[in-house]
Amino acid sequence: MSPEELTPAALEAMRRWSTDTGRNFALILAIPVSLIWTTLNFAILAFLGWLRSRIKSAKQREIGKRVRVVLPHESPRTRE
Repeated sequence: MSPEELTPAALEAMRRWSTDTGRNFALILAIPVSLIWTTLNFAILAFLGWLRSRIKSAKQREIGKRVRVVLPHESPRTRE
């Protein structure tokens, strides 16, 4: 639409309701929003890594309980 197609009331409404506030505050808000977003993402990734290591170590402990290690001096061959 060109300015010739708009009525004076429409032009006044556009002037009142449209502003550059978002563009002006973008620089101010970009730093805290980026810091919060980055912290949240790294915290989630760190938690998932910690959880994965806990699950892996629990599985290894469970396998260790089922497997009995036979030391060389306990071997049946060495007893003979």
